[in-house]
Parts: sequence; structure tokens; C-alpha cells
Amino acid sequence: MTDRRMRTPVEGVWAAGDCVETFHRVSRRPVAIALGTHANKQGRVTGINIGGGHASFPGVVGTAVSKICEYEVARTGLTTAAAEQAGFEPVGGIVESTTRAGYYPGARKMKIKTIADRGDGPPAGAPRSSARRARPSGSTPWPSPSGTR
Repeated sequence: MTDRRMRTPVEGVWAAGDCVETFHRVSRRPVAIALGTHANKQGRVTGINIGGGHASFPGVVGTAVSKICEYEVARTGLTTAAAEQAGFEPVGGIVESTTRAGYYPGARKMKIKTIADRGDGPPAGAPRSSARRARPSGSTPWPSPSGTR
């Protein structure tokens, strides 16, 4: 595991990207999540620090979005199992909505599973899936779960 400046415990050795464990901001534990978005940010932080600057990487929340044929899948935070392993007492529910505001053409049904700590903790996660044709690469960003951008 690296520190927030991407330094390893070995003096003069830095690490970033898919080879590092990083701090999970929800579970408060080390986690290995191999995503290009994290690797890019960690690499930038590492380069700034090696070059004599000061930058830090605060950790991850586990957000990922993919398209599989006509399906969109996304997640952020923790799954129910990961929340239990992190010491939370997870409770959850399913929210049914649409991929866009109802007045906007092409809206499709989707389900969002939300997970929270039964105690007074923050929301723990929100996996999302929908049956909507995937957009070609290079197009506008995916709509948020609320249907807004």
C-alpha cells in the first residue's frame, strides 16, 4: 500500500496504477481496484511528487461504469458483502426509475440498488443497471441515476 503521495514504505520508491492498493474512502480499508481513471490520477500525483511538488491522492470509492451490448452497468461504494466485511450493518432497497428524465426521448427503465449502514453512517453503495442501448464511444457522458447530467 502507498501513502496519499503514492510513496511506498521503501525510501525513494513510488508506485501508482493497477499494481497498488489504495485507501477506500467508504470502507476505510486498503483495496486494489484496477481502473484507468485511478491509475491516471495516481500517476499524475506520483509525477508531481517525484518532481519536487506536493500532491496527494485521497483514495477511491469504487465507482465503475461499463456497457455490455445494450446493457449499462455501474457501481459505486460497497456491495452488501463488502459492507458487511467492512463492519457495516447494511440495509438496502431497490429503486426503479428511468435512464433519463421522462420527457426526454429514449428513456428506458432501470433499477438501482442502494445500500446504507443501519447505524448513522453514510450510504455504502449503489450498483446500477439498465437495459438501454450503449452509446458509441466519444459521445456525451452517461446520464446520472437521476436522469440529469
